[in-house]
Amino acid sequence: GTTYPMAIFMKKAGIGKHALTVLRKQGLRVIRTGGRAFVRGRDFSEFLATLASDDQATEKETETTGAA
Repeated sequence: GTTYPMAIFMKKAGIGKHALTVLRKQGLRVIRTGGRAFVRGRDFSEFLATLASDDQATEKETETTGAA
């Protein structure tokens, strides 16, 4: 898997600083070493899969409870 320096990851993912902060608070793993930060492509893919699973669970919950 590829490991991206933070600036490259943000550019490839099309996100800014605020979005990165939100993703980190939601559990995106960031590796820090030597004063630099990196994101592994594999970690990002797993993080997205987790978000997708959470979204599906929320949708099913909304369908069964009728909440919007």
